[in-house]
This record gives sequence, structure tokens and C-alpha cells, in this order.
Amino acid sequence: LYRAGKGGMALEYLSAAEDRAPEGKSIAKAWIEQYRGDIYFEAGELDEAADAYKSALHNFDYQHDARLGLARVLLRQGKAREAHSHLEKLVEQYPRSARAWYELSLVQKRLGMDREYALSVKKYRELSGR
Repeated sequence: LYRAGKGGMALEYLSAAEDRAPEGKSIAKAWIEQYRGDIYFEAGELDEAADAYKSALHNFDYQHDARLGLARVLLRQGKAREAHSHLEKLVEQYPRSARAWYELSLVQKRLGMDREYALSVKKYRELSGR
């Protein structure tokens, strides 16, 4: 829905799903918060997106797309070092994720980490076949 320009309606559906989610931490809540973060990110509401992604990771630390989304938000907010930290953790958790290695390489390049950048690009190409 949010990609069709109906972000408000999508948020309403997520709230309804959240009401039905189990109590306490859960993967279901992590997915809901990750999608909420995606909606806010697409709308340019970076602080709200960061909060939603952080909530997703609080519910399930291995939420790949939430950690990636949080890193993208942090990078847009000029917090490259913090983004780098999250991407380092992401490639530790998911060493075969070409997308994670690619995003890590972008941050490393921005931070002037030339050696690490070259290694991450190599790993990305190896995993993606490019």
C-alpha cells in the first residue's frame, strides 16, 4: 500500500496487526516495526523510521532488513560511523548477504576506509556474481 502512495492506510493495517501480535518480544512485532520503518523511510520521515527499525531490532536482533534500513537512515542523517557499526554487525550475522556487503562498502568508501572498501566490494561481487 505505501508504495502505491497509501502510507497512512498501510500504517493503520500495521497497527491492527500489532494489536493481534503476541505479548512481549516476537518476530511478528519485529516484522511489523520493520515495515513501519520502511513506510516512514519512503516518506522521508527519518527519525520515525529510525525509531521503528530500532524497535524491530529490539524485538528480534537478527532482523536483516530492519538493520539495513536503520543503517540507511543513519547514513542519510550524516551518522556514517553509526551506520558502519550496524552494517558490520549485519555482515557478521549474514555473511552471505550480497546486499549487506554492498551497503557496507558504500559506507566504508564515505569514511575513507579504502582497504576495507576494496575487500567489501570483492565480497559483494563474489556473492552477487557481478
